[in-house]
Amino acid sequence: MHTFSRKTLLTAALGLIMSAFSAHAGQTQSVTTQTAKSPSIKISALPYTITAPGTYVLTGNLTGSGASGYETAIYIAPTTPGPVVVDLNGFTIDANGSSGVLMYGGSPSVANAYPVTIENGTIINYLYGVYASTGGTPGV
Repeated sequence: MHTFSRKTLLTAALGLIMSAFSAHAGQTQSVTTQTAKSPSIKISALPYTITAPGTYVLTGNLTGSGASGYETAIYIAPTTPGPVVVDLNGFTIDANGSSGVLMYGGSPSVANAYPVTIENGTIINYLYGVYASTGGTPGV
């Protein structure tokens, strides 16, 4: 029969706990790496509607028609089921419109609970560069 000291048992237990944390950290890193490697979706023309989670990347400077004065360049539907990244990729969205990027819940109001990131570029000649609302009239 083996007898173990309390210190030996605590050291063994701590080792098991640390192993479990290391395994979990490895799984988290794997998921993060897989997410980072997911392909981006190219935006090469306006207007553009986003209804799925993902990373959306401009392919160049884009100009919307802005014919009515109320055009939205990029619309992100409030029912999009996950995070969205709009990477302007150093380019410019330009037009005579209402909103460069619109996140609008409509009526009845619907709010998008997922994170939306808009980064790395310029939005010009819009009443609102980025407009986010859960209701009301967009751009007015």
